[in-house]
Amino acid sequence: MLKPHVAFHNGFFSQSVSPPDLIALRGESFEFPENTFAAFQAAANLGPHIILWADVMLSQDGVPVVTRYQDLAVYGAENSYVPLLKFSEIQKIDAGFEFQNSKGEHSFRGKDLHILSLKELVDAFPNHRFILSLAEDSVGFDQQLVKAIDYNDKTQRFVVTSERDKILKSTRKIAPMLLYGASTPQLTQLMILANLFLESAAPLDTDLLVVEKVSEKVRNSNRIYLNEKMIEEAHRRSLKVFAGNPQNPTEAHQLMQM
Repeated sequence: MLKPHVAFHNGFFSQSVSPPDLIALRGESFEFPENTFAAFQAAANLGPHIILWADVMLSQDGVPVVTRYQDLAVYGAENSYVPLLKFSEIQKIDAGFEFQNSKGEHSFRGKDLHILSLKELVDAFPNHRFILSLAEDSVGFDQQLVKAIDYNDKTQRFVVTSERDKILKSTRKIAPMLLYGASTPQLTQLMILANLFLESAAPLDTDLLVVEKVSEKVRNSNRIYLNEKMIEEAHRRSLKVFAGNPQNPTEAHQLMQM
C-alpha cells in the first residue's frame, strides 16, 4: 500500500471539511471583474473555506501581477503587453474595462479598478488560501514569485500550478515546501492513459491534481476533463484532487459524486 502523500500533512489541508473547500476562480468573477480586488473581496467574504484562484504573470520590471492576459488590449489598452510594461504602467490600465453585468452594461468601467500585484493580493487576504496559476515561464519568474508571497519553510497557504512543466520544476527547487499541481502535459498523459485503462503507468511528479471538469459534449476537444479513473488513480497515490469550474448545479453534483 502506498504511504499518504506528504501534502496530506501540509497546513493547506488542515481546514474543517464542513463547509467544504470551494475554489473561487479569479475571485467572484460572475458579479465582478475577474482577478480584481473587488472580485477577491466578494469571494473572501463568504468565509475561510473559500480558496482564491489567481492567474499570475511577470511585468518587465519583475513584479508578479494578477492577470491571465499577456496582451492587455482586452482592457482597452492597445499595444500593451505585460512582459513589456513596468508595473507602474500596468497599474494605470482599467481592470474593469471589459466586464459586462447580466444586463450587458459595463458597470465597472472607469471605477478605478487596477491590476493587482501578487503581493498586494496575498497581503490583503492573510487568512485565505490561494491557488496561483502561473501563466508564463520567463526567466526569474520563480524567484520573484517566491519573494512576493514571502516564502519560508512554514508557508502553507499556497498551491502553485501551471500549464508549463518548466516553471513548476524551477519553482519547486527554490520553494520545496509549497504544494504543486500537475502541469498540463502531466494531466493530458494521465487522461489519455486512463482512457486506455493504463492510468497506473502515468508519471505524476506532483502534490495534487487541479483539474477542470468539463461536460461530455466537449470530451473530443483538446481540453482536459476529469473522470472517475483519474480520481481513483490520484487517490490510490494518496493525492488530493481539486475539481473545478462546474457550469451548473448538475455538473457540481456530478463532481461531488466522483
